[in-house]
Amino acid sequence: STDTPTRRRLVRRRARAMCRWIYYYGEEVCISKLIYGASHGLATMADRAGWTPGCARDAERNHEVNVHGCGIGWYASKRCGMVDKHGLNAYCRPGVYTTVCAPSHDRNLRSLSKSLNASLLFGHVRAAGPGASVHQYNCHPFVRGRYMFMHNGDVADFKAIRRGLLAHLRDELFDQMSGTTDSELLFFVDFE
Repeated sequence: STDTPTRRRLVRRRARAMCRWIYYYGEEVCISKLIYGASHGLATMADRAGWTPGCARDAERNHEVNVHGCGIGWYASKRCGMVDKHGLNAYCRPGVYTTVCAPSHDRNLRSLSKSLNASLLFGHVRAAGPGASVHQYNCHPFVRGRYMFMHNGDVADFKAIRRGLLAHLRDELFDQMSGTTDSELLFFVDFE
């Protein structure tokens, strides 16, 4: 195989930092077991993730530790909680917790997770790309009403298409966005 500039560019495009995530749907369980108690729990994936298979090993894009924030989102197992202005309660509307800490270093997440049971959980540890803003608003999962979303990877040529995608959003959707990630914009574009 010949090493050409085109081939090097394609290889670089494939070598993306990979977020780590869990999705659980099953019997009601204490969320702490999924984050801290499982051998492949969210905290373990963040701290001892290992190299992403198929990606080049390099310190810039493929790390063994993901520390650019994390988040969990869950739905209550039973109808409960306050009803919001859209008529949704905690059974229909996800609860979300996000932070810029790694799960193993977040005492609030550790404490909160011991008090929550769920039969549906999204958990995400962020691996931000070079130059990406590390902020709580950019941590997954993202929520709008009854819908929750998380994404692994990145949108190709996002910087080139971001402005055009933002221009297509209705004002109502644009005003609900908090962060700057391709994932959140992709989620909100889906509501158009």
